[in-house]
Amino acid sequence: METARTTVAIQGYLDELAGLRGDSPAEPVVRDLLGRAAGRLHQLCAGMLYRSYPRLTRAPLNLQSDEMLSAVVERMIKALRQARPGNVRQFFQIANQHMRWELNDMARHLDDQTWLLGSAAENAVASPDSASQLSPVARRMFQAIDDLPWKNAKHSNWSRSRE
Repeated sequence: METARTTVAIQGYLDELAGLRGDSPAEPVVRDLLGRAAGRLHQLCAGMLYRSYPRLTRAPLNLQSDEMLSAVVERMIKALRQARPGNVRQFFQIANQHMRWELNDMARHLDDQTWLLGSAAENAVASPDSASQLSPVARRMFQAIDDLPWKNAKHSNWSRSRE
């Protein structure tokens, strides 16, 4: 029963938002709309986060659905300055798109951070019984040096001398 009342209330806010003309401020209506929809948005955020992006809920990010909801509401405030969804379904389509964008941004940020810092395994020194005493990071660094375009053959011979 509560779901039906929420749907009707959200549709009422959307109708009010669509009826605004000229220089009428949309911000109070948008804030009321998002306030009324917050419960459903929180459920959607939690479901999407824990089902589709569980790695974001673990260290080092430890993302919580409340934090994600906050970011999505901020995005929705900006989006609803331009977009005017005609019904509840369109409203939640916009919200879901912003949730995916937020989660993808977070995942991209985590991947970039992981790549820059490297994992603990990459930073570990090779075991004494291994053929190489270089860590994976050092081997990657030397490979990057080998892949550089050399202008002078003298430098190219130097890079091959350590093999």
